[in-house]
Amino acid sequence: MALVIEFTCDLPNGVHARPASLVETLCNRFSSAIEWRNLRRGTGGNAKSALAIIGSNTLKGRRLPAAYQRRR
Repeated sequence: MALVIEFTCDLPNGVHARPASLVETLCNRFSSAIEWRNLRRGTGGNAKSALAIIGSNTLKGRRLPAAYQRRR
């Protein structure tokens, strides 16, 4: 069963290298699979990868669901 947490990006310049690296570091503390999604573009990827987060092109004011799935 996946848990989805939705939030809004409030960073003035959107998600760039520094915040993406912070998210990557935080997510890598968990064994669960965590997915980062950009609803506007339909893009996203592994939240444990700063490059995948940057590649989602998340801008200020965009809604984002982050979903994680417990690994068994």
